[in-house]
Amino acid sequence: MEENSASELTPEEQLRADNEIKALSLELTYGAMTHISDDAPPELISAWLKNVAAYEAQYQDVLKITVYDRIGRPAFATPDLLEATTRPGEIERLNKILEAHGLVVLQPDYADDEKFYQFMVTELFAHEVPDLRLPDMVTVIDYEEFHPNHPEIIRINASEFLIDLLNLGRPYEGLWLSENLRDDVNTITKEQALQIIQQFRDRYREIKPIGFAPQEVLGTEHGTHLMFGVCWEGQPADGSKRERHEGLGVIQMGYEDKEWLVQGVQMPGFKF
Repeated sequence: MEENSASELTPEEQLRADNEIKALSLELTYGAMTHISDDAPPELISAWLKNVAAYEAQYQDVLKITVYDRIGRPAFATPDLLEATTRPGEIERLNKILEAHGLVVLQPDYADDEKFYQFMVTELFAHEVPDLRLPDMVTVIDYEEFHPNHPEIIRINASEFLIDLLNLGRPYEGLWLSENLRDDVNTITKEQALQIIQQFRDRYREIKPIGFAPQEVLGTEHGTHLMFGVCWEGQPADGSKRERHEGLGVIQMGYEDKEWLVQGVQMPGFKF
C-alpha cells in the first residue's frame, strides 16, 4: 500500500482548515470578527463557530427594541438633576443593570462621567438592539462608536492624502477625499476638487515631499481641523525655477461612513 503524500492533510489539519473557512464565511456574511488560537482544540472551535453562526442567523431576523425597554425601563435621574458626587454611583448602578441583561458598555478615557452619563440615559437608552438573548452571549456597545475621537487616525489619513496628492508617480484617484467638500467660502463638488488637484499636479514635472509634521486636532462648530507643518519642493513643468513651499497648513476632516475623510485643505502652495 502506498503511503499518503506529504501534501495530504491529517484529519486535525483538515478540521482546522474547515474552521478557517467557517470563520471567513462568518466575517463575509455577518461582519462577525473571530480569532482562532493556534493551540485551541479544533473540535471545540468547530462547535463554537457553529453556535456563532446560529446566533448570527437568528440575530439578523429578530425584532429590535430599545436598550431601555430591554433592561426593564429602570428609574434614573435626568442629567441636569444629578449631582456630580452621585454620578459615579449611578453609572455603576446602570452598568450592573445592563450587564444583567447581557449588555456591556465601554467608557473610553476621554469621556468623563458627566459626558458618559448623559450618553447613557439619552443616546444609549434610545439605541435599538435585537430582542434576543442567548445564554452566555454578551453584546458590547462602545461609546466611541457614537462619539468617535480618533486624532491619530485623522493624522494618518491626512498624511496619506498629502502623500497621494504630491506623488506624481501615479494618478490621483480621490483617495481619502470626501464627497462633502468646500473651498475658502463655498461648497464644491468632488469633481471640482479633482479638477483643482489635477491642475495643480499638471503644473509640475516633479514634486518632492520634504516633511510633514501633524500638530493638534481641533474640533469647532465648523468641523474638525488638523493643524500641520509641511514642506515640499516642486520643479515646474515649464522649466522655470524650482519652488520650495514651507509653512503651516490646515485640513478640514469629516467623519463619514466610519472613516475620516478630507473635506478641505489650505497649505503653502496648494488649497481647495
